[in-house]
Amino acid sequence: MPEMIASLVAQIERACPRFFPSGRSQATVLQDMTIVNYPGTDMKLYAEVNGDVSYLYYRALNPVQLAKAGVLLPDSQAWCGNVQGRSGAPWSRGL
Repeated sequence: MPEMIASLVAQIERACPRFFPSGRSQATVLQDMTIVNYPGTDMKLYAEVNGDVSYLYYRALNPVQLAKAGVLLPDSQAWCGNVQGRSGAPWSRGL
């Protein structure tokens, strides 16, 4: 795994160990992307070589971006308690 991607993944694991537990991940390194799977949490991180990182919960339709150009987004810790597809029933979220 490229060093920049490994650093971002480590930051995300520290910020949200509930969904991204450190030491339990399985990384698949492709040409332009690293996919990090977290067994037992139904979560994956998609890290592109340009430093963009997104997560995808298996019940969610679209990935959610956490980092852009190698920098975590300012609200990147707020999503940990509000994972799309996992956070409350649709009627309690105003959907």
